[in-house]
Parts: sequence; C-alpha cells; structure tokens
Amino acid sequence: MYRHPHSNYEDFQDKLDVTIAKLSATSSKYYICCDFSIDLLKYHGNVEAYVHMLHSYGCYIFPSYPTGVTPNSSNLIDHIYTNNASDDLQNFILVHDISDHYPLFISAGSINPKFHHKKLRVVTWNSFS
Repeated sequence: MYRHPHSNYEDFQDKLDVTIAKLSATSSKYYICCDFSIDLLKYHGNVEAYVHMLHSYGCYIFPSYPTGVTPNSSNLIDHIYTNNASDDLQNFILVHDISDHYPLFISAGSINPKFHHKKLRVVTWNSFS
C-alpha cells in the first residue's frame, strides 16, 4: 500500500477507516504494511487523530523507530498495523542504504534460532540490470 505525500490526507484516512472497519468485522487477524507518508514522529493534529482512529480498532503500530534517516532529519512514514496481540510478534528495521527508507518487516511467529546464524542476502535493483 502507498499513499502519495501530496494526496488528500482526509480522503485517505476515511478510506483506511472504512477498510479497517471491514477487516475488524471479520474477526480475522490482519496486517497492513505501507509507506503512508504520515510521519508518526510529528504527533499532533491530524497525526494524533489518525493514531487514535487506529487504536480505536485495536491496531498495534510498528515500528516505533525512524525508518527514514538522513544526516539532518528522520521520519517514521513506513508503518505496519495489525490487530494481532500475540506475544510472538517481532518487528525489524533493516538498516541499509538500498532505499531512502529502511525496509521493515514483522514476524508473527517464533523465529527459528538458526536464523540468527545465517547471512542475510540483500538484493539491490542494480542486480537486475
């Protein structure tokens, strides 16, 4: 999912509200991953109302650290929302310069201890040229 930074914020929030309401009505676990272009580090006004809307549906918001970092600034515009309250949830930010945002992911189950001993292979778009 992607929200263009110059798109209408209120329209987006209204559509997301309707979508989450429908998902919540199913009683299923859901995960919504997106570059929302809504900086959660600037917690006031519209952002505060947005977060309250998510919490009203029981959404947990990941991550809680910046996903866009430059020498002069940082932001948290990439988010994962879920209604899964499992203790097994773990979220990760891959600190790498493959993009202007750090990739993030979430694990909804226990991680195999062998995972920590394997190398992580990062594939860049240049590999496909």
